[in-house]
Amino acid sequence: MNKPFSLIHLSDLHFGSKHATIIKQLGNFFIQRKEEIKLAILTGDLNQRVSRKELVLVKNFITSLNFPLFLVPGNHDIPFYNLFYRFYSPYNKFLKYLGPFTQNYYEDDFFAVYGLWTADHFSVQRGTLTHSNLDEMEEKFKRAPSDKIRIIACHHPLLCLKNPRIKNDIKRIMNIAPHLILWGHEHRTTIQGLNDEQTFPILLASEGKANSFNYVTFTERELLVETYRYSKLINSFEVIDRKIYPSINEREEWGGLNPPPNN
Repeated sequence: MNKPFSLIHLSDLHFGSKHATIIKQLGNFFIQRKEEIKLAILTGDLNQRVSRKELVLVKNFITSLNFPLFLVPGNHDIPFYNLFYRFYSPYNKFLKYLGPFTQNYYEDDFFAVYGLWTADHFSVQRGTLTHSNLDEMEEKFKRAPSDKIRIIACHHPLLCLKNPRIKNDIKRIMNIAPHLILWGHEHRTTIQGLNDEQTFPILLASEGKANSFNYVTFTERELLVETYRYSKLINSFEVIDRKIYPSINEREEWGGLNPPPNN
């Protein structure tokens, strides 16, 4: 890690309800930082009602970005009124327009990212986890080189999911020792260490309807997380929160699907 590089976390863009001026300024921000941005992760609710018009807007916007993208769908990315498609082919339209940008796993020179598809077809808002998703995620991270930054991306906040086995599922996720867990859905943008500001994983919630996003910069000595929000006053994005964590290289020695050593 000789030269600093960055990651963008966006969520809940809700194309179809977004002001064009804000989208234009968001694109301008990305252009200005294009040399340092290595990946953008979008954690669902990219449109409002899975209409062709909205999905074309999403596709045109993300196609205009000149860096790698990783997408996971949210509850607004599956049909709401068409019950047949909702239950039998929920991602058909989403994948038709955004399939080339959507995958369960992504790996490059910097990152290893797994996307959990948490939308519940039987509920409008509630999220869910499947054992098949968790099994595949464990297998992918087992094979990933240990020097990669491990990221889990999903739409629903994992720590707030409600099902009988969630505690065991969370234990499996923590055993992977991710550096970052990214989600949306809650309509707020936050930066939070799991227990305190020096503890991995770092939990990042991002919410596009509040016109804000998270920008993570990795250096040899530190990990800088900034939250940017659109300001009408300056017609641009400005930093509203900033937190600094130890470098990924200086995190706990344990990791890579092994539990922490006993003290």
